[in-house]
Amino acid sequence: AFNGSKLSHLKLFNNEIEFIEEHAFFNIFDLEILDLNENRIKNIEFYCQTKILILKSNHLEIIKDDNFKRFHIVEKLDLGYN
Repeated sequence: AFNGSKLSHLKLFNNEIEFIEEHAFFNIFDLEILDLNENRIKNIEFYCQTKILILKSNHLEIIKDDNFKRFHIVEKLDLGYN
């Protein structure tokens, strides 16, 4: 979706997002913050290369150990209120 984009901050909060395609954010190399706060995401099945990933206030049900292998450079992960 954002293939090759030069985004540094992507805020998609409060959009009622339920599912994100596996490679939707994969080729955004300069992404520092991905904010998916207050959506309806149930599973983490996507890849991203970001320093800060905000997934608080979603509907996360299951987080598998291998889900975190998809986040190559995440320094801060917010999973509050799920």
